[in-house]
Amino acid sequence: MNQFKGMIERGIMRVNKWLLWALICPIGGFAQALFEGTIVKNVQLPQMHHSSRLAAQQLSERQDIALMQVHLSDTLKHRMVGRFADKTKALNLLQIAEAIPSAVDLGMDTVPVLNQGIHGSCVTFAVTAAIDAILKKGDYVSQLCSLQLGRYIQSYGYVASGWEGGLGAVILGQVEAFGFMTKNNQREIGCGHLTEYPLLKNDLGQEMVLSDFHQYSESMVQNRIGWSNLVDIFQSIHDDIDGTKVLNQVKQSLIHGDRLIFGILLADYDKGLAGAVGTHKVFNDTWVITPEIINDLRENPQFAGHEMLIVGYDDKAIAKDENGREYQGLIKVRNSWGDRIGDQGNFYMTYDYFRALVIELQRIRQIRSRA
Repeated sequence: MNQFKGMIERGIMRVNKWLLWALICPIGGFAQALFEGTIVKNVQLPQMHHSSRLAAQQLSERQDIALMQVHLSDTLKHRMVGRFADKTKALNLLQIAEAIPSAVDLGMDTVPVLNQGIHGSCVTFAVTAAIDAILKKGDYVSQLCSLQLGRYIQSYGYVASGWEGGLGAVILGQVEAFGFMTKNNQREIGCGHLTEYPLLKNDLGQEMVLSDFHQYSESMVQNRIGWSNLVDIFQSIHDDIDGTKVLNQVKQSLIHGDRLIFGILLADYDKGLAGAVGTHKVFNDTWVITPEIINDLRENPQFAGHEMLIVGYDDKAIAKDENGREYQGLIKVRNSWGDRIGDQGNFYMTYDYFRALVIELQRIRQIRSRA
């Protein structure tokens, strides 16, 4: 406890407000009440557009994926349903103050598609994937070590460890304050008595104390990586946010070469592939707002939480639902369910879906030297 307190005191000048809030507020405040528990779903692997023997084989295979369990009051559920339904109105993409490219795709450099397995650790996977993409060292940053440190912080700071969900701002704050460990160190030294991430196992080993973590950690700041909060959880849930403005911020960030981490409520997640019922490149690789989903939500509001990484957008891209209805304007996201789910690990989301159900958004960037 004294080691932990000492580290907090020594690092307090660079701990951002989100981590301080998480460490000080009892039970992690609103965030821990909102995200608590994991939903594991067994889903069908995607089928390609074209008819082929490979597609038929893929269609018969299944895989477990994990979502964050969301606890919303009835009032908040109905507010989100109303916001979701309102987005059926056409979005005028021409009402943008300045001319910008119609499409950007940053990709992920050499970073492979990650897999969070049966755990609700999507936030940590999104954060570490974003850092990996900036560092350009491939699969470099350890998710396991950050999660095991999160368990230690949870013991003394009353904030979720990250194994069963959380917020991007909190996990980014943890990494900013205490750094990250590499996959090589994870395998050679171990984190909480584990050397490999427990993909399909519930045995999480032990927490990793801060002093052990600190010996081998690299600094996010020294690697010239920074982040900024564009949408926070309180604003998105309780207030009306300007979804078009937020979408334009996403586009501007991508144009400048910066990816974004975002939390989203997945509506009617028992339909399709975790609520994705649209097809852009492969079957059920796109989250779209359909009249059927809206009707379902009006009768029984049902949401799960998930965190992913935005890597691109395309104003002209089109997804179709099972009834052939078309939806234009998609953001491209990198998921953490492995490369056999979605479009080789990538998914898509209509602008309207994003504008209606985004609950937090952070821009992560390489801090560039001024000339």
